[in-house]
Amino acid sequence: MVVLFADTTYEFDDAPGWHHLVIRSSVSSMEFFINGVLEDSFNKGILLNIESIGNLFGGYGTFAEKMDDFRIYSRGLTNSEVYELYGNKEGDFGYHPYQDFPPEFDNIPEVLVPKNPVVYWTFNELNGSIIRDDSGVDNHGYFYDESNLSIPDSFDHSEIAKKGTGIRFDGYQTIKLEQDEATFNIKGPFSVCLWLKS
Repeated sequence: MVVLFADTTYEFDDAPGWHHLVIRSSVSSMEFFINGVLEDSFNKGILLNIESIGNLFGGYGTFAEKMDDFRIYSRGLTNSEVYELYGNKEGDFGYHPYQDFPPEFDNIPEVLVPKNPVVYWTFNELNGSIIRDDSGVDNHGYFYDESNLSIPDSFDHSEIAKKGTGIRFDGYQTIKLEQDEATFNIKGPFSVCLWLKS
C-alpha cells in the first residue's frame, strides 16, 4: 500500500509538531483524519498490502521525522473511536471525559480504546532490529536502512515522542512488516492509526 498525502489536499507544513493520523479505508473510498477531524477523502478503495512503514525505498519520499503509537485495525473505526484515539491532543494515553467513564478508586478516568488491533507498535522497547508488536498477534516489524542495506539498531533511532519513546526516521530507514497470511490477512475495510511529528 502506498498512501501519499499528495493524494489529499492536506499539508502539515503550516502546523509543525505532533499530529494524530487515521487512514480509514472501505471498499470504495479512503478518509484521512488529522487530530480527530476528517480532513479529506477520495473515491479510491484499496486492499491492505502493507510492506513497510517509513521512508519510501530509493529515497523517493520522506514519511515523517518521528512516529509513535502505530496501529492497524482490520475494520473501519467509527468517528467516535477516531476521536477517542486522538484524545483531545493527549491520545488514548490519558484524557477522557469524566462523565463518560468516571474513575472508581484512583481518580483516573478509565481508558477505553478500540479493541483488537492486528498491529500495535508502541516503540517503548526499542532494542535491536525487531519492533515489538503488542497486539498479541505477533506482527512484529523489522527496522531496516535501505541506503546501505543494513539492519540498524532501533535503539539508535529512539527519541522522546508523544508518549514515552518513539522512532526517528532520518534517512532511508523503514519498518518492514512480514506478510504472514496467518496473522495479517486483511481483505476488507481497515484503519491505520499513528502519531507523527512533522
